[in-house]
Amino acid sequence: MIKVVYFCTMRLCSSLFRGALLGVLTGFAGTIGNSAHAGYFQGIGDLPGGLYRSFSRGISGDGLIITGNSVNQSGAQQAFRWNAQTGMVPLPSTPFGPFSSSQGISRDGTTIFASLVGTGNPSFRWSEASGFESLGAILSGYSPTSTNALLSTNGSVIVGGATLPNSPFGVSLQPGRWSNSSGVTGFGNYPDSLICCGVATAVSGDGSIVIGTVNDSPTYAHDRKQAFRWTESTGMTGLGWLPGADPLTGGSFAYGITEDGNVIVGVSASATGLQPFRWTQDTGMVSLGVNLVPGGISGDGSKIYGSGVSGPSIWDSVNGVRSAVEVFIASGLDFAGWTIGEIRGMSRDGMTLTGNGINPNGDSEAWVANLSASIPGSTAGNPLLPCTLDVGFAFCPFQVVDVGLTSPLFIDPVVAIGYDYAVTGGPLFASVLIPAALPGGDSLFELILPGFGAYSLMAGTTLNLLNINASGFSEFRIVGIDPSEMIDPADPTAFVTGVTFTASGTVSITQKPLTAPATVPGPLPIMGLAFGYRWSRLLRRRLQPQAWEGS
Repeated sequence: MIKVVYFCTMRLCSSLFRGALLGVLTGFAGTIGNSAHAGYFQGIGDLPGGLYRSFSRGISGDGLIITGNSVNQSGAQQAFRWNAQTGMVPLPSTPFGPFSSSQGISRDGTTIFASLVGTGNPSFRWSEASGFESLGAILSGYSPTSTNALLSTNGSVIVGGATLPNSPFGVSLQPGRWSNSSGVTGFGNYPDSLICCGVATAVSGDGSIVIGTVNDSPTYAHDRKQAFRWTESTGMTGLGWLPGADPLTGGSFAYGITEDGNVIVGVSASATGLQPFRWTQDTGMVSLGVNLVPGGISGDGSKIYGSGVSGPSIWDSVNGVRSAVEVFIASGLDFAGWTIGEIRGMSRDGMTLTGNGINPNGDSEAWVANLSASIPGSTAGNPLLPCTLDVGFAFCPFQVVDVGLTSPLFIDPVVAIGYDYAVTGGPLFASVLIPAALPGGDSLFELILPGFGAYSLMAGTTLNLLNINASGFSEFRIVGIDPSEMIDPADPTAFVTGVTFTASGTVSITQKPLTAPATVPGPLPIMGLAFGYRWSRLLRRRLQPQAWEGS
């Protein structure tokens, strides 16, 4: 099977942003209406039989898969995996015992961290590919509201509270992690602390950075806690406290980390009581100055969710803190009759959330809410946007499931006279499509495949790369964009491209623009100017394949 992706232009994206902002403003004014930005809200049901009850415990990075717990027909608590196509599917009965409790899901949606219900029972991970695997020790998942980042992107690292022998304090709950290579390891106590114990609460996407909270009491007169950041090379490093924290009893607590590990959020004691903070290597701990207890952060760092004075709330740099109800109303969601109890997870882009509440029938039910009209990348009007713009366009890792396999994934690059495309870390390119002619009418391009030569690419016609090489391609170049189209190299939505992939998986896409002056030799009349552009373009196409040998 093959999946597809598309890209958009900065001009279009700016229009979409203005439309989204207008939707927020009209939502606050009390006019919900039919917003172009409207997404969806829905309860995700429960397992058949027994009590009608389900609880969310996390969401994948693309927002398509949710894990949690429900009550099965035997009256037992059972972990589940949910998506829109299959609905709620229980994890199989564990080989360790009948009652399973999900504690989180990997960002790629493949792996679930779970344990048996009850104190002192073993923890395990489950994946469709490998089934159940005991973690070999008790690793308790812990976070006040979030289980969204207890696992690394592919589930190869899991963090929490490790119950291990820990001299001189005996058996204790200490920050720890499990990895494929080393099993469960504890971090021990914070340096020079006379009091033990702590927990890890989140991990970066690659599993190398762990955050959490640990006791930090250099004397028995102290009773304080400190947020920490752990790496294998540095061990636990304290993040400190906000100014004014009591040196004897003040506490700081880390609850969320971005996928790249660069931003950490939590709460800290301060001169005015507990305050939410945002930490980076450059700024250190900085108060957000709002009423919010963070539960977690989106993978890209754009949004923070947690508990505010109006219940479950969301923070972003534009709107500050808004209650989940305000955000849902502003996005045009229909959640009539629901009581929104808590948010338990957020997708990588911050546009899909999951949580728990009371449905219109008075039952406890997990829910999913999407704040956008479609999944980024699923339509040409809502393409997957780059994470960085410094070297061409580096797109955020994308989980190829339906979008990109059975339908195109739209990606949005900078453009000039051509582009270099590359994919790493997953399936290869299987086909290429330019969905429509450019605004000036240009519809014929050249696609260059390293080692295989050049091929004509007509807008509106898909070129199947597997007919050229059955294994697919990790890179290709598109050239021959007519300079008269005057495409802005800094416009990331000017050249929409559709690609499909050879298989499911997580991919990282880059698209680097090829630029050239938009000039033609000599003073030409309008008709001659058009002919001159076309002629120079055809000549450039003939020369281009020899000029590139791949990157």
